[in-house]
Amino acid sequence: MKKLFSFILAFCVAFCFLCIPAFSASDMKLTDEVYPTVIEIGKPFSVYGIITSSCNILTVQISVTDSSGNTAFSYTGKPGEKTYNIHNVDYLMTFSKLAVGDYTYKIVASDTQQSNVVLLSKKFKVVSEISASSLKLTSANYPTSIVKGSTFSIYGTVSSDCNITELTCAVYSSNGTLQFIRTVYPDATSYSLSDVDKYMTFSKLDVGTYTYKITASDTQSKGVVLMSKEFRVVSSSGESIMLTNGNYPTVLQEGKTFSINGIVSSDYTISSVTIGVYTTGGTAKFEYTAKPGEKSYNIHNVDYLMTFSKLPVGTYVYKIVASDTNSKNVVLLQKQFTVIASESAEDGLKPVKWDVIDLSYHNTIISWDDIARSVDGVILRVGYRATGGSRSIGADVQFANFYKEASARGLHIGCYFFSNALNTDEAEAEADYVLKKLKENNCKLDMPVYFDMETDAQVALSASACTTIARAFCNKLAANGYYVGIYCNKYFARDEINASQLSDITFWIAQYARTCDYTGPYGMWQYSETGSTNGIKGNVDMNYCYYDYPAYIKANGYNGYKITPATPTYKIKTIGGLKLNEASKTVSAVPAGLDTTAFIKSYLEYSSNVSVVFANTVGGKIATGTTLTFKNGDKVMATYTVSVKGDIDGNSVVNSSDALLALQCSTGSRTLSGAKKISADINADGTINSTDALLILQTAVQAGK
Repeated sequence: MKKLFSFILAFCVAFCFLCIPAFSASDMKLTDEVYPTVIEIGKPFSVYGIITSSCNILTVQISVTDSSGNTAFSYTGKPGEKTYNIHNVDYLMTFSKLAVGDYTYKIVASDTQQSNVVLLSKKFKVVSEISASSLKLTSANYPTSIVKGSTFSIYGTVSSDCNITELTCAVYSSNGTLQFIRTVYPDATSYSLSDVDKYMTFSKLDVGTYTYKITASDTQSKGVVLMSKEFRVVSSSGESIMLTNGNYPTVLQEGKTFSINGIVSSDYTISSVTIGVYTTGGTAKFEYTAKPGEKSYNIHNVDYLMTFSKLPVGTYVYKIVASDTNSKNVVLLQKQFTVIASESAEDGLKPVKWDVIDLSYHNTIISWDDIARSVDGVILRVGYRATGGSRSIGADVQFANFYKEASARGLHIGCYFFSNALNTDEAEAEADYVLKKLKENNCKLDMPVYFDMETDAQVALSASACTTIARAFCNKLAANGYYVGIYCNKYFARDEINASQLSDITFWIAQYARTCDYTGPYGMWQYSETGSTNGIKGNVDMNYCYYDYPAYIKANGYNGYKITPATPTYKIKTIGGLKLNEASKTVSAVPAGLDTTAFIKSYLEYSSNVSVVFANTVGGKIATGTTLTFKNGDKVMATYTVSVKGDIDGNSVVNSSDALLALQCSTGSRTLSGAKKISADINADGTINSTDALLILQTAVQAGK
């Protein structure tokens, strides 16, 4: 009987196992992880990493064990969610208490499909002293001599094998007095100094001797001096050559043009002016050298040769170098700029790179004045829907006060609503609440109103449902004239919502990592929730804003701004020898060979409600007899007739035929009038003679015509 019972029991167990469906392995993984390699005894270390899974994560164990396998410290969390940020328990990781020795940093996790998966296991050392730092500075520039009142643009990259915890750029006077300083906390292995360039107010320095200093700390080393360079501020350059009214790019969208301006002048004859764009390694992307032979040169004359629109995404240097008979190779301008990817969802918005923080009642403000000096804008929480209990809607108790303080200091301001809407009715109710609070506080926002989606209840919905909810909120705000956006983390945007169906709405992406690798379009990136800035006690959310929302919102009448119809204006610029006669409506002394695009870029300025129409061009090129008409809608504002210097027969080129016509006119065998007569008088002395004919012939020979 016992044998029979054992057989039946074994059969039942085997049958049960056969009936259990097979589970596929989960996709649980760890990303953006940061782990120690070498730590100096007594020093802390911050852990980072995001654990994700398609299933609920049941446990996460983070531990450090010594070489004998003994646990130095350990923490076990029970998320019950699909995402877990281990930085949340960083304060429990007591690396500073470890003795000298060898250790292993380990992360083990379980979800509903897998148990005790080792996601990370890294050996590291605690040493008594770190002899050398891996911190270094590359591709950096520094001032040597600056004319008082002139700007200087810093750039360069600070990098380390470990996370950079603090970086300071500062300028001190010869007696050690601090002139200006900027400290950042990258929490990344590299940092671009161009991000703090705008805080380096060299133009405010008085005449004297100063030191430009860069110090940095990482998880291995503290206070490493990466640069300490002495420079002078002088009352005049000592050089006769100078640049005035020069402009330069800062951030460009890929494929977009940029128009250069500036006048190079000297007391001596300018022998050469080189204008170019170079990689940070010094390789020329495009470059042009002019040889003026005069005491003044307008660089806008060669604007059409500056092919900014062909630059790929990357970092570049725009540089102007000139020589005259008194000075050689004087650097008149040297500015670093970036080209960013063009995002169709953000068309019409000018690229920028602003520091923006987002605030709620959780943040403790010490000084709004310090905040205003440190950041460009703020996004304020206007309200929220509770995630438990009644799920009621409530106001952020600091919104009204924060708005008042920020607006008084001229900061750019937007707002967000922390949503827990689970259907369109709730989303519209949240939108109504936002409209009510903005009206109550008489708010005029020049940044977007964001719909914050991130709750577990929303993650549990389908992507289609989340998309519909977001659309309901945004449509209601948009119908009331507001420029709206959606805030969510990278994973929510990628997996929990159909972002492509919301391409008309700007996105604000949260991803606490060294870079944002979300592949969809976005206008703001929240890169840290543990940042710091002047004027705030404790941690604050840090963001980069990539588009000039205020200009776009004001220009298009969003958020309560009224559009004032622009007065149609136009201007023909008399530069580079070009002449304008308003009485006769003629434009003369135009260089030969320009097409209409180059002519517009070089000589015309007009408002967006004005159009320019050309007639009588030759193969798209400006010729003698070409007319240009400025129009406001269907209304003609003015029409001008063009004379191209030396192009008498109006074929857009200067050749021997034109020289013959001028000679015939000088002998009286031919009569010229109108634009042709103006064109023939190439030296503009009021008569057409053999000198004009000779000059036209010389021009033709030089041009190979």
